[in-house]
Amino acid sequence: MAYDRAGLGASEPDRSPAPTLAAQVADLAALVRHLDAGPSPEVPVTVLSATLGLPRGLRARFTAAQARITAGAVLGVHLVVPGAGHAVHQDRPGVVAEAVRAVSRQVRIARKA
Repeated sequence: MAYDRAGLGASEPDRSPAPTLAAQVADLAALVRHLDAGPSPEVPVTVLSATLGLPRGLRARFTAAQARITAGAVLGVHLVVPGAGHAVHQDRPGVVAEAVRAVSRQVRIARKA
């Protein structure tokens, strides 16, 4: 089921074209530059990595770069999501929902400290 941007009701499914391979390679390069720019802020960071949709070598490079994001974060969690492509939220919505709940719990705990 698709939702409107506010998440309040059903809408048409997302029919936007998937990112091209060239666009995804550019995204990977930008991600690596960002990681090399300096330390991450001390906030909860959860990264969900897809397992489908790219050539194996490129997928491995993306997953490694995404793991670096969480490795550099004090409260970092990296989840590799089997059976998910670029749109992890559509392919595995339960995993995404649980990741959001986990970050919310971390924030609530940090506020009480």
